[in-house]
Amino acid sequence: MAWTTPYTWTVGEILTAAKMQTYVSDNLAFLKTQTDADMQAVTNKSGGTLAVGDVVIWDTANATAVKVTTTARDGRAAGVVLIGGSDNTTVYLVPYGHLATVNVQGNVNIGQALVTSTTTNRAAAAGGATQFGLIGYATTSYGGGGAGTVTAIICPTFDQYAAQIIVEGAVAVVCTNTDAGASGSLVCGSNTNRVVICLLSAVYNAGVLNFGPPTVGGVAMTAFDSERSGWAAATANERFRAYYYIAPATGTVTVATGPIACSSAADDGGVALFIALSGVVQTSPVRTATYSNPTTSTPSVSCTNAVAGDLVVSGVVHGNTSGVGVGFVTGRGSGQTNQCSGAMTAVAVDVVCELDSEFATSATEQSSWTLDASREVIAFNIPVIPA
Repeated sequence: MAWTTPYTWTVGEILTAAKMQTYVSDNLAFLKTQTDADMQAVTNKSGGTLAVGDVVIWDTANATAVKVTTTARDGRAAGVVLIGGSDNTTVYLVPYGHLATVNVQGNVNIGQALVTSTTTNRAAAAGGATQFGLIGYATTSYGGGGAGTVTAIICPTFDQYAAQIIVEGAVAVVCTNTDAGASGSLVCGSNTNRVVICLLSAVYNAGVLNFGPPTVGGVAMTAFDSERSGWAAATANERFRAYYYIAPATGTVTVATGPIACSSAADDGGVALFIALSGVVQTSPVRTATYSNPTTSTPSVSCTNAVAGDLVVSGVVHGNTSGVGVGFVTGRGSGQTNQCSGAMTAVAVDVVCELDSEFATSATEQSSWTLDASREVIAFNIPVIPA
């Protein structure tokens, strides 16, 4: 349907159906078609009503549809709602490069990048660089904390949405003086290209330690890096190793630490942190892991070969003899989300672990933490490759 130059009416002229159809109905339909294209008409598949300023992502399970997310830096970022509507109706997104009101969570400064956040419908400030899950850049500020709004130039990174790794579940399994190890349940979801990553840390105070490998559904995981030694006190030692398992079963699976045993009758135990992911490449799913072993209250570690869109699995492990438990991490770097924590503090030697995730924005993506005190830790980050 083409645009028709508007008709010039004369006084007393009789309105005819044909003229009303051509110059009013058809032209309005043409304008609506152009508006739909300019404002990105999409279907609301969020399960609820979307309002002006809401942040949405592409729903890859439905044609030309959007939904909401609680994933920080979600690579499927679609943009911001300009004209809202109820579930399963047409809504309109702000055109790329236009200014619009954006619903945000937390304080925002002018010039900061806005990315999807862990709060439904809302963006959060995340530095100033182009990055995974980008919605746009703030042109006004908000300093009230909690929920607010800013004006932003909308420029989501559409080129990254297809390669989205999803965290399906995470669990900490603690083994205390049980040579056979311990087990737990891990939710793996039903999405495709599933992988489980495990970070196993063990401590002991005498003899020679034998530990791992951890298992998924009774099958041994694959170690993808060498064993690491961490904290070593006069009465205890710590060991650490990372593993992966490709294509676990869907739903909930049993995961286990594997044996953690000393060659002598000594105190021993450990913590295995498991994280289930989907959307991961099914051959060699990780890049080069990076480790550091500092004594500090602000440990950090940087990747060496991450690629934007990788999910970086990171964390800190601390061995001790003083009963330090979960909570020794009091802060973490921008973009990091804690997935699970675990502590083994029931015997003379203890170990406590924290596992985080974040989307990489550069080859040297950094993970960092603030601790309650200066402590010796193993800090690590592992880039996981999207399918």
